[in-house]
Amino acid sequence: MAMVAVPVVVAVLAVSAWAVDSAASSGEVGRNVEVAGKAVGGFDEAHLREVTAELAVSLTERPVTIRSDGKTYESTAAALGLTLDQDATVNAVLDVGRDGSPLTRPFRWVASWFGTRKVTPRYALNQPQTAAALETVQGADRTAPVEPAMQLTDNGLALAAGQPGRGIDPKSFADKLRNAAEDSTDGPIVIDADQTSLAPNYTDADVQTLVDQANTMTAPGIAIKAAAVGADAPAQRLRSWMTLGPVNVDGGVKPELVVSPDLVKADLPTLVGSVGEAAVNATVTLDEATGTPVVVPGRSGVMCCGDDSGTRILEALKAGQGQVELQVAVAEPEWTTEEVQAWGITQPIGGSRGWQSGHEVPGPGPGFTTFHDCCAARVSNIHRLADLVRGAVIAPGADFSINDYIGPRTSAKGFVLAGAIAQGQHVEEIGGGVSQFATTTFNAAYFAGLDILEYQAHTEWFSRYPRGREATMGYPKPDLRIHNNTPYGLMIWTSYTGTSLTVTFYSTPWASAEQTGISEGSSGACRTVVTTRTRWFPDGTSVDDQFRATYRPGEGQFC
Repeated sequence: MAMVAVPVVVAVLAVSAWAVDSAASSGEVGRNVEVAGKAVGGFDEAHLREVTAELAVSLTERPVTIRSDGKTYESTAAALGLTLDQDATVNAVLDVGRDGSPLTRPFRWVASWFGTRKVTPRYALNQPQTAAALETVQGADRTAPVEPAMQLTDNGLALAAGQPGRGIDPKSFADKLRNAAEDSTDGPIVIDADQTSLAPNYTDADVQTLVDQANTMTAPGIAIKAAAVGADAPAQRLRSWMTLGPVNVDGGVKPELVVSPDLVKADLPTLVGSVGEAAVNATVTLDEATGTPVVVPGRSGVMCCGDDSGTRILEALKAGQGQVELQVAVAEPEWTTEEVQAWGITQPIGGSRGWQSGHEVPGPGPGFTTFHDCCAARVSNIHRLADLVRGAVIAPGADFSINDYIGPRTSAKGFVLAGAIAQGQHVEEIGGGVSQFATTTFNAAYFAGLDILEYQAHTEWFSRYPRGREATMGYPKPDLRIHNNTPYGLMIWTSYTGTSLTVTFYSTPWASAEQTGISEGSSGACRTVVTTRTRWFPDGTSVDDQFRATYRPGEGQFC
């Protein structure tokens, strides 16, 4: 009996000691526990989380070498979507000695005194990131699969069959990456991955089913009503709005029919027409009595149709309804009143300058002025272009192109036949003479310190323009394009008399500019003129830029 009692007493003592030790170490990591080679035994949870946070950086930034079909690709665990799951790792460490059957815990506690208990870090894997990173590292070595799609034909929607691709399979690679990280917690990770066929996410059969559904439900067309306006949308119009969207089903991706919000938003106004007043941008005009720029308030409008239009149309089609009512939406102006007020368009910039008969002259008012003879047909075109551009506003950081703003000069817009230069010959064309407007605007921008992105000098020099500092126009080219390089808005204001044209930029003064140089040379029979402009900016810096002109000796003569 004594021999039997001894082991029983030992067991009782062991259980008692385990119970006391466990109670004393409650909330702490068990004895002799390591995670990724770091001893954490006896740590409380807060200290343990500090350790795993450090591990999260070192473990997931490990370099990864991928070997596939004789080629090698380099990346990192983190770039490939592998991260340390800190919560899972902390819980696994804290569970050591506290998991398993309660009957065996005292005996495993005894064993804990005599050896190290190692915990493998737990990882999380972002599989979409893994797939995207694999695409990037493989580059041209990977052929992407082509998803089957719907395409619009003259006879309705049809299937465009998918095609398999070729590359490293992201699913099998993800498993290899996780396993390799768990097998070794330090040093580079090397993974061998075969090139395989990559199937599209959708099958042709999946898409064909949706094609048939879309053709059937759109065949009768549908009547669309928005506010008091209505229109019939025929089958082909409806089908042109149809597309496929992905939906997650049972861990995979399947296609679903979608009425594209963007396609509907762009097309509905042309189908339904106007359902209310359009939004109007805030702009700026000049109070000519005071010479002060004044903001003209913008206003909201009403447009067809609401953002849920695509969903409403699709639901009505699926339900077999012959009519759908859409909500109208508020259309906000691109430039609100408050925004334009904040642009600081307050005063003329660029000084007061002019050019007349081959000489610099003082300007009659702010801006830049050029002069011309009275009453020629070209003057009508100059005045017409000035009327159309007057009040144009350029947002901070935006560009302004005369050709984009006005379009072709046509008789319907009020332009007339007048002299112009085409292919080196003096000709008559609609809108001839408007190059004087381009030259005047060019110089106004020049002295206002604005960026002049695009210009072309005349091929012949006329004394009514500054030599080497002028611009011609045609449509679609040559064009005059200006960039608003200031933090403020700009307004272009034009005025004229029977013998002069003035273009003035209004804003808040920012840069200043002067012509600081001019040089001339020869190019065959032609003369080249280069002018240098110096601009001074608020931060104390200055920049020089140059403008070039090449002048032919006369009509029909070339370099």
